[in-house]
Amino acid sequence: MEIMLLVTVLSILFLIVVVKQNDFASPSFLFALPLTISIFICVLYKDKWDFECELKTFFLITIGIFLFFCGDQIGRKTFKKKMEYNKLVTCDMSVTMTRTVLIILFSLISIFLVYKEVSTSVSEAGIVFSLFQTSTKGLSAYSVSTVVSMTMNIMSIISTFGIAILMNNITYKCVKWKDWLFIIPIVSYLIIVLMQGQRGDLINFFVTTIFVSFCMNYKKNGGSAKKNVKVATRFVKYILIILVIFYALRLTISKSGQESLSFFDIISGYVGAQIDLLNRLVRQNNISYSLFGYESFHDLYSFFEKIGIMRNLPTLTFKYRAYNGLGCNVYTFFRRPYVDFGLVGSWFISLLCGIVWGHFYYKYVHVRNGNHRFMFYLMVYAYFINKVVMAFFDDYITLLVSANTAIKLVLFVLINKFMYCKIKIRGRKKTRL
Repeated sequence: MEIMLLVTVLSILFLIVVVKQNDFASPSFLFALPLTISIFICVLYKDKWDFECELKTFFLITIGIFLFFCGDQIGRKTFKKKMEYNKLVTCDMSVTMTRTVLIILFSLISIFLVYKEVSTSVSEAGIVFSLFQTSTKGLSAYSVSTVVSMTMNIMSIISTFGIAILMNNITYKCVKWKDWLFIIPIVSYLIIVLMQGQRGDLINFFVTTIFVSFCMNYKKNGGSAKKNVKVATRFVKYILIILVIFYALRLTISKSGQESLSFFDIISGYVGAQIDLLNRLVRQNNISYSLFGYESFHDLYSFFEKIGIMRNLPTLTFKYRAYNGLGCNVYTFFRRPYVDFGLVGSWFISLLCGIVWGHFYYKYVHVRNGNHRFMFYLMVYAYFINKVVMAFFDDYITLLVSANTAIKLVLFVLINKFMYCKIKIRGRKKTRL
């Protein structure tokens, strides 16, 4: 059954590549590829982990992936505009010097705010500790303040703008010297992430960077299926570099006990173990909630609890098995919908998610002409697409239904307005800062 699972998902992935004509940025491909790699690793380690795929697990994963692909296709059909790959992205994304300086100042202030809060939380270690040593990883009582949390959200979005500005202007050879100043807020955000000890945010940053770069090349090549393969192969080496960085960070922001693990033990545990954990959960088959969609929309329920609409919400602690010292308590995209809605319900959620992501991609990103509005939609999409890519790890897709997502969307609009809006002065011509 384990080999059949791998062969089936490989077949679905091949079908997606053929139907999508090598569109490696499509939601269904980004959803299926990491899950396929995760299954491959799990099968590779099946003897070591005692992995025996349940029939229900087989149907949960394979039909779930296929229905996400079907939803992607439905989302594409809901937008009937003819594809226009030949119209390139040629807009200049540069920001005026005044606003760039203000963004840099905000970035430096953000580093100070986060460092002050982190250093206070680990004061017993001493303020003279280096940036990496003041990581908050492992501090059970640590939680950021509202001000710092909002600052981190703003910085993550500003870094996305910086990535898009540099990638766009470099790709289309309109880069100016002041554009390179956006490296400062980008690096500032990375420093904040490392201080917080959040490798997940670091992965999200790399996913966003690769996705924006790939889309730029995809547009520049006019959607050529043959050229897309060449572009995709170039990105493989960047992914390998990211994995090496991820492994190296075990020395600074990982859980205790991981320092001595090999590269393959670390990567296999984080990428492949989730399939085995999902299989064990399905085998137990004894978890349910009285609240509708409690696991899938947990963040929304937590928000309601905080503002007093709901009180005393149920909690659930999953028991998990350690893989060579790796504490794993995540179960792929399928766990939350399966727990909330059962097998058929999880398939419906997969289909619905595919429709939503497919519609947004084909309407706002895939066929957009080269203008600033396209770039804005691309940045928003690139910022959230990591939730689809990380489907092999946990269900971050349904967790997007939250107050935090709404706040980030508002921040995207406000930051975009700040960077590019024109100021009207009565009695004078329109000018830009």
